[in-house]
Amino acid sequence: MARAARLLLCAGVAAAVVSGTRVAEEGACIGADWRSVKPSDASGRATPPIVLGTGDSHSYSSDEPHLVIGRPADTARPTLRVFLHGTASNPAAASCLLDAFSQQGPTIGLSYLWLNQTDAERNALCASAHPVSPNDVAKCVFLAHANAVFGGESEPGLWQHVSSEESIVGRLTALLLHLRAMTPEDGWGSFLNGDDLIIWSKIIILGHSQGAGHASYIAQTFPIKAAGLLSGPQDECVGCPAETRLWLESPWACTTIGALASAAEDTIDVIQANWARMAAAGALAMPAVDVGFGLAPAHSAHDRCSPRKPMVSWLAPRDAATPRTAHRSTALDADSPVAAVSELSGAALRLYSLDAWPSLVATADGCPSSVNLAFGRIASTARTAVRWALLISLLLTAAAGAVYLWALRAFFPAIFDRTNKHKFPLLSSLAVMLLGSMAALF
Repeated sequence: MARAARLLLCAGVAAAVVSGTRVAEEGACIGADWRSVKPSDASGRATPPIVLGTGDSHSYSSDEPHLVIGRPADTARPTLRVFLHGTASNPAAASCLLDAFSQQGPTIGLSYLWLNQTDAERNALCASAHPVSPNDVAKCVFLAHANAVFGGESEPGLWQHVSSEESIVGRLTALLLHLRAMTPEDGWGSFLNGDDLIIWSKIIILGHSQGAGHASYIAQTFPIKAAGLLSGPQDECVGCPAETRLWLESPWACTTIGALASAAEDTIDVIQANWARMAAAGALAMPAVDVGFGLAPAHSAHDRCSPRKPMVSWLAPRDAATPRTAHRSTALDADSPVAAVSELSGAALRLYSLDAWPSLVATADGCPSSVNLAFGRIASTARTAVRWALLISLLLTAAAGAVYLWALRAFFPAIFDRTNKHKFPLLSSLAVMLLGSMAALF
C-alpha cells in the first residue's frame, strides 16, 4: 500500500476503530506483484524438515516460500533488505512489516532453516550441556548463530544440523542466483560479486525473535549497510556469573543498528541486558526510547550518524489471548497493533508501519565514514592546539614585555628622559619581541 494511502487511513478516511472489526491474519499485506519462490526451486534440492526439539516431535516444512518484493534495477544504487523470521514462523507471517520495508527499496523475506529450539530452550540446553564452564555456555549460545548463518552443528544434539547450502548465507546466495538467472533484467545479480558471493555492504539485515539473534551475528561479522532487530537478541548465559562475557560485547563490523521490543515481552529484561552489552561495544546507545503511539519519529536525524537508542513500545498487541503476543506483536501480521481498518477495502493500517519499522533501518548514507571521522577529530584537535598556542604566546609576550620594562626602570633608569619616556623605543620593542618569543618556546 502506498504511503499516501496509509496516511489517509490514519486520518480516518473510510476507516473504523479496530475494536469490533476483524482484520485479515497472516499474509494480509502481500501485494499482487510480490514473487513467491520456494527454497527447493531456488536451489534445485529437496529441503529437510524441521523437527521441534521440545519433545512433541512436531515437524515444520523448511520449504516455505521466500517473498521477493521490488526490482533492484529500478534504483540507481540499490540496497537489499533481507528479513529473517523467528522460530516456527515464515516470511508471509510478517507481510505487513515486509510491505513497510519494501517502500524503501527491494526486499526479501528469506525462508531459512531456523534452529529447532526457541531461544529460551537453546539457552537452557547450553547451560545443561556445560554445567561447570560459564565460558563454554556463552560459546555454545554464540555457535548457534554461527551454525544458522554459515551451517554446521557445533553442539551435536542441541539443535538440528544445518548444511552450508541450507544456511542463511547459502539460501540467500541460491535465491539471488536463481533470480539473476530467471530475470537478469531485474538487477538481482548486483548483490553478488564476480565470485557469486554476497556483497554485504549492499545488504540491510532484519530479524525477529530467533531471527534477530542471527541478524545481530551477521551485523557483527560483516560490514553491512544497517541492521534492524525486533524482539531480540534473546541470548542468555543461564546460571553464569555476572562477569561472564557474551559474544554481543565484542566489536561490531556494522554499528548502524536499530532495535525495537515490546515492554510487555516475557524476555524484555534479557533483551535489554543484551542491548546494554551492544551499547558497551559501540553498536547501540542507551537508554532506550519510548515509541509512544508510533506516529512520530522516535529518533532525530542526527541519530543516523551515531549509535542509536533502541525503541521500546507500550502499545498493546491486537489479541492478548494468544501465547507471547507482546513478543510477536513487533513483527507478525496477526498481532501487530492496528490503528484503523478501512470499511471500504478491509485494509488495515499498522501503527508500526508509520515510523517504528522504517526507522529501524535508516541507513547512515551521507554520514562521514570512520576514517573521515578520525581525520576530523585529528584536525579539530590540531586547530584547538594552535589556538591555545597563539593565546599562550600572546600572554607570555605581554608578560615578558612587562617584566622587561620593569627591569629597565629598576636597573637602568638612565635610559629614561625627564618625562619618563624611553630614549630607545625601537630597541626595546625588538627586545620585548625576542624575550616573548623565547618565553613562548620554553
